Amino acid sequence: MARSLRFWLSMGFSAFVGLAMALLVTALLWVLLPHLNAEVQARNRSLGGSMASQVESFLADAQSALENLATDMDGQSSLPSDRMQLMVDTLANTDEHLEALYLIDEANQVMEVGLPQARRGQREDLVGTDFSGRAFVQLAQKARHSVWSDTYLSQRGRIVVGLAVPLRGPPGSAASGMLVGEFGLEQISVLLRRIGKSGDVLPVIVDRNGQIVAHPDATRSLRQENIGYLPLLQGENLALAQTAQFRMEGVDYIGSTTPISAQGWTVLVAQTVDKAFATVHSTLLALAIASVLALSLALMSAFWMSRRMSRQVAEFGRHMQAIAEGDYQAVIPRSTTQEIETLAQSMRQMANAVLQREEKLQLAATVFESTAEGILITDAQRRIISVNPAVLTITGYPADELIGQKPTVLSSARHDEAFYRAMWDSIDRTGLWRGEIWNKRKNGEIFPELLAITSVHDSLGTITHYVGSFFDISERKRAEEELRDSEERFRTLIEWSPEPILVLRGETLAYANPAALQMMGAKSDHELVGKPILDLVHPDFHQIVLGRIKKLAEGDKVTPMLEQKFLKLDGTPYDVEAQGAAIIYDGKPAIQVAIRDITARKAAQEQIQTLAFSDALTKLPNRRLFKDRLEQALAAANRHQREGALLFIDLDDFKTINDTLGHDQGDDLLRQVAQRLLTCVREGDTVARVGGDEFVVLLKELSQDPHEAASWAEAIAKKILAALNQAYQLGHAVQYCTASIGVTMFGRDQREVSAQRTHLDHSAAAVAENQRA
Repeated sequence: MARSLRFWLSMGFSAFVGLAMALLVTALLWVLLPHLNAEVQARNRSLGGSMASQVESFLADAQSALENLATDMDGQSSLPSDRMQLMVDTLANTDEHLEALYLIDEANQVMEVGLPQARRGQREDLVGTDFSGRAFVQLAQKARHSVWSDTYLSQRGRIVVGLAVPLRGPPGSAASGMLVGEFGLEQISVLLRRIGKSGDVLPVIVDRNGQIVAHPDATRSLRQENIGYLPLLQGENLALAQTAQFRMEGVDYIGSTTPISAQGWTVLVAQTVDKAFATVHSTLLALAIASVLALSLALMSAFWMSRRMSRQVAEFGRHMQAIAEGDYQAVIPRSTTQEIETLAQSMRQMANAVLQREEKLQLAATVFESTAEGILITDAQRRIISVNPAVLTITGYPADELIGQKPTVLSSARHDEAFYRAMWDSIDRTGLWRGEIWNKRKNGEIFPELLAITSVHDSLGTITHYVGSFFDISERKRAEEELRDSEERFRTLIEWSPEPILVLRGETLAYANPAALQMMGAKSDHELVGKPILDLVHPDFHQIVLGRIKKLAEGDKVTPMLEQKFLKLDGTPYDVEAQGAAIIYDGKPAIQVAIRDITARKAAQEQIQTLAFSDALTKLPNRRLFKDRLEQALAAANRHQREGALLFIDLDDFKTINDTLGHDQGDDLLRQVAQRLLTCVREGDTVARVGGDEFVVLLKELSQDPHEAASWAEAIAKKILAALNQAYQLGHAVQYCTASIGVTMFGRDQREVSAQRTHLDHSAAAVAENQRA
């Protein structure tokens, strides 16, 4: 729809004002956004530095207290037991952060334990504890100076950090061992919770492995959650103070890190992006409102200014209409506006030129009147000035409906602007174009023609006319069209097929239907067409795919459906069933590949397999899988001539705990038991849950010597009893649940295999019966 000059003047002025406003807003954002972002970073870094200082102060005070006690002990050549007990108890009772204070000997065995007054009844359980397995104790013993540990679970099931301080007394004396203090971190979590509420931020402290040391939600540190996957907390980044955006638990944050050098910990202070940039959002809203108001004022001003100019243009337009209707003698009025007057002069010149050219259009009125070839002549402006009778016969138009028209009156709209632009470019360059084109008869029928266009020049080389000659080639094209329609119907079926379909030419993709694009993660066929098919096939199946392509190229019509593994564009593997067939595509031999994605089906099969052979609660092998592994172990014992053992484990007080604390806590206990059992056996051994509180451990290929194998089985059984008799953290309560173990050995004699298998089944049944009793 045509617009008035007033409209375009208004739009032009408004666009200018709008562009100016956009530049102004962009400049403001260029200045404000970095400043606001720097404020957020500075605030988070300040909080991080403050927290780091407080944590370092806490650690320094704790280390100073233990080193002072160590100095006191070093200064006394001999310390009676009651004196040592009093010294460690005093410090443990006065330092609220101290969970326990151990005095260990040179063999890293606990000699004395200092505990707060309320917990001193637990002293006997802790005396004799072996600290030789703690890396920080060994390091302090070797380096002879104080060493901090990473966080770990204390005997009470709380997250603590340990400090080992060597004593420098004479060898063999009580002062020649080491002080080991375990410090609770609850107060740090309380500090983080208070800072988080007051500053509307999320403060977290992690160790060098990315594991949460302290969190406003203290239970998260107790669970020893790990957030080391965040970019800020990976690799060398832990030792650097930096700021970045990241996503955690589905929420976008901006956070800063501050290292705690003494411990290797890092303070992370984060704030949600929405809260951090709330000021930015309000600033943008204000700028948007101001821009709308300014643009409205610009439109009003432009309307008033354009009204004056449009009046002169309207007068000019009325005379232009007269010329357009054929009155080339119409006088165009003068204008006081320079631009309009220039336009008027140009229109006068154009009217005169058109008048002259119309006189010349009569020159070729009877050219080639008798030829069967359709011929039409146009002027240099491509207006038809003459047609022969063959043109009228072929197109169905009378002459008066074609004369004065451009050849586009015959256009079928089957060719785009690029086609016609290329055609006329060829005529301008070479003076000739020849080719096939589709035109339209008067009755609307579209027909093909073989067309040749030649330009005619005068003595100066200026184009004066164009001559077009053409033949109707409908019959020839009809046969080609029928073949093309058949191919198009086939292509439509493929396009709408829900099954992914590819077409290969050699080893290169030539076509992919929408279902294939979706399956392979492509947004358009340009991402797939032209790629080697092996780029989309898992390397394990390259040779198989090449072999199937070769068979089809050598004459096979179809290759059978075969399960393979393909790759999406992003490299993700997935399972498919694929079948190939030899076809003709765009007139050339090709291969059509039908694909079916079976990833979900295989995943379902694997899930069914897992459910059939695993215990749903503990994820351990169930009775069915255990029996299968037992059969294998018996066969291996006979084949390798090595003894094995079975350990039947029954939890003594499970029913009481399950009834008093509830099934949820009972389930938690069973999961903890399963994890402890797994830590007590070798990688090749099997731990299975065969009943409510019944577990079986299969130890295979212990030794060729029956006595040595029995000793190994006894050692592992003791190790399991020691692990299971430790306290269990069930919710907020600490519970104990002892266990009973029955051990049976199985040998390597082939004649005993069946008897041993029957004996093992009876033993399992006996354990279950005892549990029910």
